[in-house]
Amino acid sequence: MRRLLRLALACALLLVVPAAARAQERPASGYEGVVPGGAQPPPAAGRLARRGAARRARAAILTWPGFQMQADGSSRFFVQTTAAVTTRVHTTPERVEIVFPNTGIHLANSARWLETQHFQTPVRRARLERRGRDMVLVMYMRASVAPQVTSGVGDGYHYTYVDFAPGEYAPPQPALAPAPQGGVSIVSGGDAPPTAPSEAPPTMTPEQERALDEERPPVRGPTPKR
Repeated sequence: MRRLLRLALACALLLVVPAAARAQERPASGYEGVVPGGAQPPPAAGRLARRGAARRARAAILTWPGFQMQADGSSRFFVQTTAAVTTRVHTTPERVEIVFPNTGIHLANSARWLETQHFQTPVRRARLERRGRDMVLVMYMRASVAPQVTSGVGDGYHYTYVDFAPGEYAPPQPALAPAPQGGVSIVSGGDAPPTAPSEAPPTMTPEQERALDEERPPVRGPTPKR
């Protein structure tokens, strides 16, 4: 009996210890992502270290993409990697592509869309795409603007920065027009329905007018004899 109890306890420990380790790697609910110059590591950083030996065939592992508006009005996309990467830039009027040769990706979640159409940036949206053994940051443009691509090191990782000059890129807000009595209304186009003509007041008979002056109800029909 004791032997069975010890065996059951050992099996329980084998299940609990890995679960606790995974919980420590899992980012908290308030995880705000990586910011260049900050102290926040990429998600599941412990798992990244363990997988490093198995991914030595890759020049680098891409750990986080992000977007920032700068204080001077410029906009910046950045990509965090585990090692320095010599990128290639391909530009067309519709797209800008930053190629990271022989680079893997740490988490599939990092390939989600970066939706930036409501910011003052020439990029509508961007995402990471797999191209064979390469990863590519694809930016879909709404204005033909050439980026400035630089690199840097910080927090134990390497960064590729893609900067765009300030400008008025976001779509204008819907026009507002004043409405009667001091309100506001959104102009949506189209003609307003015609206003119905006002009706003339009904005409009163002389008897009804005299009754109104004497403040008594009018008598309809023949006047009774006194």
